[in-house]
Amino acid sequence: MRRLSSYNLVEVVLALGVLAIGVCSIMGLFPVGAAATRDAVAETYAANAADQLVQRLKVKIKDDWVNWHDSLSETNDADVDAEDCNGEQWNRIGGTVFQRDDEMVFQVLSYRGNAPSDLGNEDEVDEKTDFRVLALVSSPEKNDGYIRLKIELEWPVEFPKASRRRVEYVYDVFNMGL
Repeated sequence: MRRLSSYNLVEVVLALGVLAIGVCSIMGLFPVGAAATRDAVAETYAANAADQLVQRLKVKIKDDWVNWHDSLSETNDADVDAEDCNGEQWNRIGGTVFQRDDEMVFQVLSYRGNAPSDLGNEDEVDEKTDFRVLALVSSPEKNDGYIRLKIELEWPVEFPKASRRRVEYVYDVFNMGL
């Protein structure tokens, strides 16, 4: 007569222990993956924001070359706190790009649904906005033929300045009217 082979309790407990260790190890990777995904999405939003801003600035600079050429400084050390990001001092210059008064400080918003009409209604802005990036614009090099734009992006705006992520982009805008 043939005897049926089965697992004893010790083997089952060891197998469950190995399985539990494996599952816990895999579960520990989820937060790392989620953080990497969040950072990648933010980097993509920031790059898109820089592109939107550059396109707006190129049009504005080409329309009024002399004033822009004279108004851009070599550096931009503006300090914008989170509470300064809403209010009437921000003027829409087109699409999702806002400029603070007459400074070279800009915000680019990514939002759900319809764009907020202005940044004065803080509740509307906070409710609709998915991502907001600050852009400090300067021109370390310029002459009559071109302006080199240095755009420093900072995000998330809600964090203190020291904790924000930063990236710099450099673009050249040429005066085609020469």
